[in-house]
Amino acid sequence: MQNNNSIKLLLVEDNPLVSLDLMDRLEHLGFTNIITYETGEEALIHFDQDQPQVVIMDIALAGKLDGIQTAQALKEKRNLPIIFLTDHSDEATFQRSLAVDPAAFLHKPFIDRQVAQNVEIALLQSKEPEVEKGEAIKDLSVLVADGLFINKGEGYYEKVSLEKVRFLEAGRAYCTVHLDKEASKVVSKSLKVAFEILKKSPLADQLVRVSRSYVINKTFITGFRGRDLYLGEDELTTSAHYIPDLRERFFTL
Repeated sequence: MQNNNSIKLLLVEDNPLVSLDLMDRLEHLGFTNIITYETGEEALIHFDQDQPQVVIMDIALAGKLDGIQTAQALKEKRNLPIIFLTDHSDEATFQRSLAVDPAAFLHKPFIDRQVAQNVEIALLQSKEPEVEKGEAIKDLSVLVADGLFINKGEGYYEKVSLEKVRFLEAGRAYCTVHLDKEASKVVSKSLKVAFEILKKSPLADQLVRVSRSYVINKTFITGFRGRDLYLGEDELTTSAHYIPDLRERFFTL
């Protein structure tokens, strides 16, 4: 990342030691324009004036508003990437946090490489144009249109053939790309971000979000029963929110 000192970050963390630790790591990465608050209420009051590009928010904030409620309120003002700080919260809290569509999750204790990767993911999301539902943007400037390049670490990206992508599955902090006849790949991006990236690829017309947890390549559907889709041996439960009329989406006899 370049010119990090020009990027404005908003850090909302009620533990001073955690806040100082993360600020030191961010400053080491070149982020010097950091605004900090201890409560969600303070962040909301000053948000319009602060105009941050990325928000880093502790899920378990003290005060009247927790981190999830604060993030929801901030996104109502302006849709910007949120990175949640977490120390392995319970499943119910994690599911609540997904409703905010966070850009990433950063687990405590922090690791410099993960801090850098998560902020980079959030910044990429902040620069992406809004994509209307159902709209596919074909990026004709890419060098390899039939490939998805997955970060393997140390700056190396490995090509995966797009036609082998069977479905994407949301994880606690990242998502898993399930491939045809190959081992699945875990990527450090939320399902939402990964889906938006793939909607710009030639695979766009084949992808369908069927629930909060899954985006599928419909060419791999082999059957269905009730609200469950079968992709070979994988059984995925769909959501009526995303596909209310599942049976009507198929020719049946």
